[in-house]
Amino acid sequence: MAGIDTGSFTVVVVIPKAVIGSEVARLTCPGKSNVTPIELPRQVIRVAWASRMWGMDTSSAWLDDEQQDLWQALLTVVIALPAALDRQLQRDAGISNFEYGVLARLSMTDEATMRLSDLARDCNSTQPRLSKVMDRFETRDWVVRRPDPTDGRYTLATLTDAGRQKVVASAPEHVAQVRRLVFDPLSAAQRRHLSAALTRIAATVRQELDGG
Repeated sequence: MAGIDTGSFTVVVVIPKAVIGSEVARLTCPGKSNVTPIELPRQVIRVAWASRMWGMDTSSAWLDDEQQDLWQALLTVVIALPAALDRQLQRDAGISNFEYGVLARLSMTDEATMRLSDLARDCNSTQPRLSKVMDRFETRDWVVRRPDPTDGRYTLATLTDAGRQKVVASAPEHVAQVRRLVFDPLSAAQRRHLSAALTRIAATVRQELDGG
C-alpha cells in the first residue's frame, strides 16, 4: 500500500507484490522523494494493477479491460488535474487550488459568510485543515472569523473586500485553465454525458463517506 500526496489530498493505491517483485513500491510525486520503478510522469499514475487486490482468485474480483481503462483514466484526472490547477494558481496568484476554492465558495454565499463546518464540508476538507487556511487568510486580511450569534457552538467566516478582490484577480487565469483542461477537449454531448456520470459517482462517494 502506498500514499501519494498531491498537495490537495492523499491517494492510497494497493499494489500486489507479484506485480512489482519482492518489494512494495514507494509511489512518490516528482520533487517529493525517490522515484520508484513505477513512473509518475507529471504526477500521473500508470499502475496497470492498482485496482486489483492480492490474493483474490475469482474472475469477479478483477476489473475487465474496459473497466481498467476507465479506472486508470479517472485516476489520472483525480491526481493530475488538481496538480495542474495548483501549478497555475501558485504561479499566477500565489495561492493553491484548495485556497482558491475556499475563497470562491465564500464569495458565492449570502453576505459572503459561512459556518466553518459547512465550508469544510463544501470544500471536501477537514476542519483542522480549513482552520490552518483561515489562519493564513486572516493574516492577509482576506477573511474574518467570529462566533455565530445564533449558536455559539459554531464559528462564522466572512470574506473581506480584500478577499473578494483576490478572488476577482485570480479567477480569469484559473477559469481559462479549467476550460482548457476540462471543457475544451469535449463536445457538448460529451460534457453532458460526463456531467451525468460524475454526478452519480460523486453522490455514491459522498454517501459512503457519510456512513452509507
